[in-house]
Amino acid sequence: AAAGMTRLVVIRHGVSEMNVALSRRPWGSRNFVDPAIYDAPLTRRGRNQAARTEIHAEVDLIVSSPLTRALQTTVGVFGDERLRATPSLALPLASERVYLSSDVGTAKADLVTRWGDLFSFDALDQEDWWWGADRPPPVDDDWRPPGKYVAAGEPIDAFVDRMHRLLAWIHQRPEGTIALVAHWGVLHALTGADFSNCEVRTFDAADLRVRPPPY
Repeated sequence: AAAGMTRLVVIRHGVSEMNVALSRRPWGSRNFVDPAIYDAPLTRRGRNQAARTEIHAEVDLIVSSPLTRALQTTVGVFGDERLRATPSLALPLASERVYLSSDVGTAKADLVTRWGDLFSFDALDQEDWWWGADRPPPVDDDWRPPGKYVAAGEPIDAFVDRMHRLLAWIHQRPEGTIALVAHWGVLHALTGADFSNCEVRTFDAADLRVRPPPY
């Protein structure tokens, strides 16, 4: 596509097990404890949401966060046949900001074993590809609300830098229409919009800009 002419079809993942857990005990609530739902998958409701979501537009490239809930959503929305017929890749830049255990990823080899017939995982440059894989949970001086955490939290400067790199990656792509399946934090950072689970919106890539997260 000519510079600035890329169209982005943006989809937030379906309801995940962590979404349900946080609806019962919200992040930031008193005596919050991360429920340790690592790389949280979709619930049955989330899988049904994805299966009911239809993308009629012609898409030249399908991009998913490598987190399981996003990959499951991508498969539910597009189906195996369309994924095999369209270049489809998992992109760590599109992964959610690491707030909780749900944002800790799964090792590349395991992702390739499960999803490698549908997605390219070449963009994952190491086995433990997510932010904080080599960092223990902080004891203090954490930016997150008080609570008990089981994974390091991605600082705002690291996340904002990653969003700038994601936007640059999008602008460098030659495709005319790209589908991006990602997360509330990522989509809010790029668009300023709040996305419900499995909500779909379309943007011109030229209109996107990086915003710091609200928290």
